[in-house]
Amino acid sequence: MAGLVVAWRGLSDSVRLGFNSISKNFPQTNKMGEVFFLTGQQLFTKFSSNKLAFGESALAGPVKNSTEPVISITAVAIASATAVITIDVAAVPATAETIIRATNGLSAGRSNAFRSQFKQIGEALVATTNDFDIKSAYEAVYGSLSAMEGQKIFVEVLTCDKASGQVVGKSKAVAVVAA
Repeated sequence: MAGLVVAWRGLSDSVRLGFNSISKNFPQTNKMGEVFFLTGQQLFTKFSSNKLAFGESALAGPVKNSTEPVISITAVAIASATAVITIDVAAVPATAETIIRATNGLSAGRSNAFRSQFKQIGEALVATTNDFDIKSAYEAVYGSLSAMEGQKIFVEVLTCDKASGQVVGKSKAVAVVAA
């Protein structure tokens, strides 16, 4: 985060004014359903942090609103031996990146997970198959799946515009860890 503050300060005044002027094109909605607008610096930080998450550099100038398609999770199967998510790979355009995030094992009675409970476990789904084994990436972040049998794991795929870092959609799914 500190690096993005330094990057913001390194932008010229005209570029910072450009971010301030386009922020009205990116309305946000809070948990109460109220619409608000980010400042130029907040917009720069939000989109640049997404770009950094998939290995790109921070933005150098203002961006346009993205029209990338949202990638949907069609299935999730998690067991102590495997963890596979299924998406439609054909729907991932070359101009988009995807970020995979998941929660730790939660009570089987949970119906939803809070945004703060998700951590990034992978990125850049590039493959010719629709099935992605996320077991090793998941266990690198949270530990062994065998210790989570019977618990729910929430998984989400964020679709990001590669040029701007804008999240254009997210698809969320849940699975109970089987034995």
